[in-house]
Amino acid sequence: MKKFIYIIAAFLVLASCKNNDEQYDASGTFEATEIMVSAEVSGKILEFGMLEGQTLEQQQVVAAIDSVQLYLKKQQLLAGMSAIKARRPEVSKQIAAIEQQITSAKTEKQRIENLVNANAANQKTLDDINAQIAVLEKQLLAQKSTLESSNEGISGDLASMEIQVAQLDDQLKK
Repeated sequence: MKKFIYIIAAFLVLASCKNNDEQYDASGTFEATEIMVSAEVSGKILEFGMLEGQTLEQQQVVAAIDSVQLYLKKQQLLAGMSAIKARRPEVSKQIAAIEQQITSAKTEKQRIENLVNANAANQKTLDDINAQIAVLEKQLLAQKSTLESSNEGISGDLASMEIQVAQLDDQLKK
């Protein structure tokens, strides 16, 4: 019985080795180019309308990503910019009081000079009004300097926020 099994096995092996003269149309290895496409910004995908293997056109919108947080951040920056603009001091209104004091003091000086020339007032009163005018003029210069520095700082803050808004606009566009 063992011999019979060996003979059948040998026959099957010889029968499977038949010579086929079939011709192939082509042979080789097929390779595919795999392209990974990633988003320029991260976020939750709200819409995706592409299928695997579909051909894309240049600048074609493939997906929509949730941009609510970016939009809200932009609105926050715009509100901050409005608040900063509201804090910008109006130089002319801030210095108007000191300028009025200087004008009044100069008028008073003129009166005192007339009185001193007529020997109706002493020189000390004239010296006091001259000192008062000098102090007011220095206060005016200091106030102008302070207000200009404040305005420059506010302008710098606004410029920084405008750049941040531009960055958010770019991210929203992407």
